[in-house]
Amino acid sequence: MRIFPPKSSGWERLADEELIEAAARGVAEAFEVIYDRHAQAAYSLAYRIAGSTEVAEDIV
Repeated sequence: MRIFPPKSSGWERLADEELIEAAARGVAEAFEVIYDRHAQAAYSLAYRIAGSTEVAEDIV
């Protein structure tokens, strides 16, 4: 089992797959990094599909 470092000491350096694994185990910091990394792309896609800023924000 891999031990993940706290965000201040390296969460940002981990690959998405490792972050998803940690987030699935309930590590909030890992989810935060995934969100920070992909929120803009997720919002952009949601906006293109929904055509509404409010709906896109709710989706993301």
